Amino acid sequence: VPGGPMPPAVGTMEQVANTGGRPLGLQHDPFGNIVVADARQGLLAINPQGRIFNVARSYGGVPLRFVDDLDIARDGTIYFSNASQRYGIEEYSLDFYEGQSTGGLYAFSPSSGRIEEKANGLAFANGVALGPDEEYVLVVETAAHRISRVWLKGAKAPSKDVFIEYLPGYPDNISYNGRGIFWVALAAPRSKALEDVLPNPFLRKILYRLQMLGLSAQPAPERYGCIVAIDLLPMAPIAGVEFLEGDFREDTVLAQLDAMMGRAPSLDLVLSDLAPNLSGIGSADAARMGHLAELALEFAVHHLKPDGALLIKCFHGSGYSQVVEAFKRTFVTVAPRKPKASRDKSSETYLLGRSLKQGIRPALSASGS
Repeated sequence: VPGGPMPPAVGTMEQVANTGGRPLGLQHDPFGNIVVADARQGLLAINPQGRIFNVARSYGGVPLRFVDDLDIARDGTIYFSNASQRYGIEEYSLDFYEGQSTGGLYAFSPSSGRIEEKANGLAFANGVALGPDEEYVLVVETAAHRISRVWLKGAKAPSKDVFIEYLPGYPDNISYNGRGIFWVALAAPRSKALEDVLPNPFLRKILYRLQMLGLSAQPAPERYGCIVAIDLLPMAPIAGVEFLEGDFREDTVLAQLDAMMGRAPSLDLVLSDLAPNLSGIGSADAARMGHLAELALEFAVHHLKPDGALLIKCFHGSGYSQVVEAFKRTFVTVAPRKPKASRDKSSETYLLGRSLKQGIRPALSASGS
């Protein structure tokens, strides 16, 4: 949950099985197996001993070309997607160019061993998630930047409708947290260049043939980044900057900031210009400055990428050496920085830490820092 503690790193990694294909989605079923959506091998089940069983590789005598994701109901029914009936994972972008919408959603019943088609004509069927009380199942349509819903119970079953559309990016995976919230991963922001081509069959045919001949690469996702700012006082809007007004020392404000960042460490840089109102009492000012530095360091440890950096304002004097030592315990490289805008006689300086030391994040997270 955003704002909650980071989970401690426990256990070790081991190989459960090798499918020999390209495993994408996976879930535990009620019978102790791991069910895997494998883009090359189809729908697989792996028992506790690591033995692999084929569950579904075809429907109606036709091979499933691109099994993508799945979710499992309480009775063991497996709902899974087939992204494209025309192209496999190595040629996935051709499905976008062609625009035929050949994806489908299927249900496998372990009691009968039968597969039922729940929906077809989907635009690159991707993530799958059962909804509250398993009344419906959601399936992501990546190429159409929307999520569709197939009703499983009630008067609307077995109809299909749109759950949400016009998403700001291309949706990939989806999961339900059991408490009324669906989490959706967006693979990349929408591409205007790509979408401008889609309504033009002639241009799509040219791009399709160029890629088939190996003369054009698959479109790469656009890189996306932004700046998030927090301040006690209002700030004039700046393009590309998300602003949060509040006190960084308050738990409620930190929870909002954590929610904006997400759980996974994703920040390249944390820049802290935090400074207390100086009272002139050295010991009191040092304690306030040290507390702000500690808050910034704790936030950075939880949210920086492994090669990220933290730059904080601090002051020479009582408490400065303790801040430096804390940085040295946390970062691979630590260096002071004196900006030109700062007066030579001023005790103001900045401290830069780069690249988190291995093990520092789990250690601080486990201790509740």
